[in-house]
Amino acid sequence: VPSNTMITGQQASPAVAGAGPAISRPRTGKVVARSLRIRKGHGKEFEMVGGLANGQKVEVIATWTDGKDTWAQLGPDQWAAVVYDGKALIDLDE
Repeated sequence: VPSNTMITGQQASPAVAGAGPAISRPRTGKVVARSLRIRKGHGKEFEMVGGLANGQKVEVIATWTDGKDTWAQLGPDQWAAVVYDGKALIDLDE
């Protein structure tokens, strides 16, 4: 994903562990990691399909968590970690 591209969609409310995707009002966030991989699914074992740069704005369709890591769905088959291994990678707006 080019650094000047905004991925748009609908945001989810905070996910409940094991609940899978949650949908609610649109919500934006900003990448706080130096760079961030976009994957086909909510896990590092999924194929990489793009990337995001520090400071890039995103909109989120849904969030998913396993109780430890939280992932944001940015589009069809596009997921990025919000919190991974205890480190915040995307700062979601309230």
